Amino acid sequence: MNKLLLTAALFTLPLAAAQTTAPVSAAAPAKPAAPARLLLTAPVGTAAEYVMTTRVSMKMSTPTVEALPGQKVSQAELDQIRQAMQAGGTQAIPVQTVTSKVFYRVMARDAAGKTTLLNAVVLPAMDGKKANTIRTTQTIDANGKTELLKVESDDPQTQAALAAVKGEMLKLVQQQNDQQPSVQYGAPLVVGKTDTRTVSMNMQNLLGGLLGAMGSGPGGDQLIQKVQSSPLAATIATTYNGLNPQGLHSFTTTMSYQPWQVRIEGKGDMPTMQIEVLSGKTSGTQLYRPDGLPNSSDMNIDMNMTMTTEMQGMRVRLGMDMTQQIQMVLKQSQVVK
Repeated sequence: MNKLLLTAALFTLPLAAAQTTAPVSAAAPAKPAAPARLLLTAPVGTAAEYVMTTRVSMKMSTPTVEALPGQKVSQAELDQIRQAMQAGGTQAIPVQTVTSKVFYRVMARDAAGKTTLLNAVVLPAMDGKKANTIRTTQTIDANGKTELLKVESDDPQTQAALAAVKGEMLKLVQQQNDQQPSVQYGAPLVVGKTDTRTVSMNMQNLLGGLLGAMGSGPGGDQLIQKVQSSPLAATIATTYNGLNPQGLHSFTTTMSYQPWQVRIEGKGDMPTMQIEVLSGKTSGTQLYRPDGLPNSSDMNIDMNMTMTTEMQGMRVRLGMDMTQQIQMVLKQSQVVK
């Protein structure tokens, strides 16, 4: 989810569009000036560094435990699992905070105005692992279309997962471009105008490749034998609020998710799990510099989910309410020759 939001933050800002008028004739009224559009105009070599803070909190509901069809499990065993999960599962998990670094750099621009943009996210060292940098290289043309060129990571396991799904990621980006160019890139800057669109993404192959590459045990044995996913659909509404007192372009974005589920069939010691997103919404604000690079963003994500696990002849179902806050602020910027 953090990566999808960071990728979504690669927006551009406006240059004034040329004003056209009707030919000079008897009292022909002048055509109104075309509104300014969002364009990435930062000079090649412009680099910006940001600090991204992610806070996640979660609350678990009372679990339900039952025997799988055809399985003989005593009531005492069911009660034991239920009580063990209730002991700590129904309380709110303390807020987890992760601070990361984010970098943008304008790498190149051709004669037609197509810009190559590099985005790097440096995730901190966690769970005994080294810091992990994920780099995304894409192009943005003057009409707002994006082409994903490269996604790579310093971590071998993450790189394997990204390599496994690169083709599917390219398909998703192309699908969105075919449906409608980015709400931000190339869009007219009309104060109060809300652009709404519904997108649908086929997550089957994407999650299959991602989880398949990462779902291996200590000895390299595959722990996942099958992944099934429904399409992920969301409605996104973006409103342009105009310039703030600092001269930055302000946007408000809301996104609502339709019910979605994924089932992961494990093998060996890996249980079979099913995760269902029953409802979800995202809301936040984004500020952009006059040269088109982001200045800051503040997003809030709320999701109501259930997780069902099948193990030892039992089915355990647990409800979860997750809240995530993602803030990104500009630390420094310069033009590197």
